[in-house]
Amino acid sequence: TWRYFDEIIDREHQLPPDNIQMGKEEPLDEGGYIMDYTNVTNVGLYLMCLAAAEDLGFITREDAVKRIRMTLSTLKGLDCQKDSGFLYNYYDTTQLESTSYFVSFVDSGWLAAGLYVAKGAYPEISKECDEFLFRWNFSFFYDPVDQQMFHGYYDQLKVYSDYHYSTFFTEPRVISAMAIARGDVPQEHWFRMVRTFPEEFSWQSEVPSQRFIKTTMGYRYYGGYYEWKDLRYVPSWGGSMFEALMPTMVLDEKN
Repeated sequence: TWRYFDEIIDREHQLPPDNIQMGKEEPLDEGGYIMDYTNVTNVGLYLMCLAAAEDLGFITREDAVKRIRMTLSTLKGLDCQKDSGFLYNYYDTTQLESTSYFVSFVDSGWLAAGLYVAKGAYPEISKECDEFLFRWNFSFFYDPVDQQMFHGYYDQLKVYSDYHYSTFFTEPRVISAMAIARGDVPQEHWFRMVRTFPEEFSWQSEVPSQRFIKTTMGYRYYGGYYEWKDLRYVPSWGGSMFEALMPTMVLDEKN
């Protein structure tokens, strides 16, 4: 994992490309290419990987700090959504132009998470990280009616997405936890995310068991579970471990 970030990173701007296509025999054989755009989640994960690489002894502390500062310097020059200060979702890694006018809740959150990791690992760059973290407020994505987070905002259309991140056991919950901890959104938001789905949602292949009203910290919400081979579980939206477990990289949920 580290070699990907170390060897494929844009050397001038320190932005990780979103993906590469491997060739038939060697990486850049026929059919192989390196994409010249990045997503802000990629940048947040790169910041985390720099801290991890130093922990694992792959690079020195000085090298990690140097690389983070180069990345932050690039981020400062990127065009952003004017009202919120959040970055757009995609940028060209060579020309540094935004290639999307969509401002994503979850991707903006992973960039913020990367900044918090970098700030915690290297206090000498706290000020640079805080320049971004202090100007962002995740209430920008919050729908006070449904008390859930919009997928994002289309800046060119000046409208929010039609959908919310409503399922609890998915990747965005770490961003929701962070937004609540920052005081950007009310604590009640945590209990408005869905654990299980109503019986009338006919697209689900199994009806949840014990889907009763529960009360935690004074908030009421539906609990319940699904079951497979005597294993009780709460589902992620698409059923992937990626969705379910990615937040545990930075969120200690056991405590």
